[in-house]
Amino acid sequence: MKKSDSPVLAAEKARRDRVFMWTVFVIIINAVSLVTKLWVFQAAAMIGTTYALYKIVVWDNKKNRYSRKYYNWAGHALDKNDSSK
Repeated sequence: MKKSDSPVLAAEKARRDRVFMWTVFVIIINAVSLVTKLWVFQAAAMIGTTYALYKIVVWDNKKNRYSRKYYNWAGHALDKNDSSK
């Protein structure tokens, strides 16, 4: 893989940091569920993993029209100057 010389934009760096945070979160809660084997931790790991995938794949994806962060309820892109987010 060739390393590019162009600097990473601040928004992309922030997105990568959020993805890394959710990855660490999923690893920790699944490790706890594997160690304890209690149904409460297994349920929390399942719900936490699903939520983390939602945040990464749907919410934080500019190309996904179901993202309420970037699109309204009708699937139209939000105005950048709109403060009702």
